Amino acid sequence: MSVDGKVVIVTGGGAGIGEEYCRALALAGARVAIVDILPQDELDALAEDLSAEGGSVLAIQADVSDQEQVNRMAKRVADKWGRIDGLVNNAVWQPAKAFNEYTVDEFDRMMAVNVRGPWLCIAAVYPLMLKQGKGKIV
Repeated sequence: MSVDGKVVIVTGGGAGIGEEYCRALALAGARVAIVDILPQDELDALAEDLSAEGGSVLAIQADVSDQEQVNRMAKRVADKWGRIDGLVNNAVWQPAKAFNEYTVDEFDRMMAVNVRGPWLCIAAVYPLMLKQGKGKIV
């Protein structure tokens, strides 16, 4: 399947495997929205790097566990490119310690990012994908 010209949102796209997804998609011709909770200047630097390599990218700082931020993110992408063809739900949060050492607050944050986050992102992009008659969510 070609991604050339497709619009793809990658949550957790600012570092690690998410950054690699963004790079690969951009180099394959997709228009990529890099979405992460990292500081905007870090996301802008990544966007500049990918643009210099020939990619078409948009850097958006957003917390996927926050409905208002997620809705704004989806609107920005749709306003910029007129469509959303794909969503890669890659953002995760997990304490760097043994499971039995998590605090209740850490557990709640993990559920907010890892469970509510993908649901919010799907809810935000689904209406446009439905209107388009297609879209892919990973």
